Amino acid sequence: MTSADDLLAEAEARSSGIWGRRSGIALDAVALDEDLYRHALETFIDRGDAERAARLVAALRDSWWARGQFAEGQDWMSRILALPTLPPASRARVLDHAGALAFAQGQYGRARPFFEASLELRRSGGSTQEQALALNHLAAAVRWGSADSTAAAPLYQESLALARQAGDRLLVAAALMPLGTLALDRGALAEARQLLRDGLQGCIEAGVETALPLALEQFAALAAASGQAERALRLSGAGAAWRRRLATYPTPYTAWVKRYLSAARRALPRVQAEAARQAGEAMSLEEAVASALEDEAGP
Repeated sequence: MTSADDLLAEAEARSSGIWGRRSGIALDAVALDEDLYRHALETFIDRGDAERAARLVAALRDSWWARGQFAEGQDWMSRILALPTLPPASRARVLDHAGALAFAQGQYGRARPFFEASLELRRSGGSTQEQALALNHLAAAVRWGSADSTAAAPLYQESLALARQAGDRLLVAAALMPLGTLALDRGALAEARQLLRDGLQGCIEAGVETALPLALEQFAALAAASGQAERALRLSGAGAAWRRRLATYPTPYTAWVKRYLSAARRALPRVQAEAARQAGEAMSLEEAVASALEDEAGP
């Protein structure tokens, strides 16, 4: 029988393929061996090996997320967090993963204490990069779980500063994009455009393809707010199509984008609106990203 250590190594190798164009293959492979992974987790917990148990949870988290196995993931994380041998750095990671699974279910109030506890540990002993990540996750929980979404802005700003200090292009982009959408909500279109452009460029430079569909949808909201209805629906169609193809993370931005697009749909005849959406769906990812970055010609 494969040892728990071998299964840990296998799960960590597979985890990078969960989100992407070959996600179905990676998810099927994890599903095929999920009983073995459960046995490995039991083995690590029974022998008090909290560090390896935490690593295996990290490797399996995205599979639980993608397949909707939230309760199972949270149960394992609760058991690991109860282990007295769990080092602070690993505890911070497991807390962050627990918050992520709650967030994925739209339980932003439940996610927030996990992210706050993770941030507290990382402020006292984590790297600059880890602190930037924790702040970004906490900011998202604050934004979507609070009636006052602007309360998230200072957290995103601090995350951005630390991400720049760490030289992490993806985390920089991960702060710039939501700051752009917050600017859009304030009606600051020029500021929003620059933040979103800089964020999208950062995603491209970091080579993270799965971040691009959400970026396209955010640019669609910007276009709608700028009175560019056809452009908005085209970018939205591209973003939705590539979200399906890449099987990316579900996000609370879906309803947010729809609010902006409703005006764009009202501004066009139904046939024209549908044609714009279909044109977006037919775009390659590269074409859609280039279209988002084009200088707007006005309403």
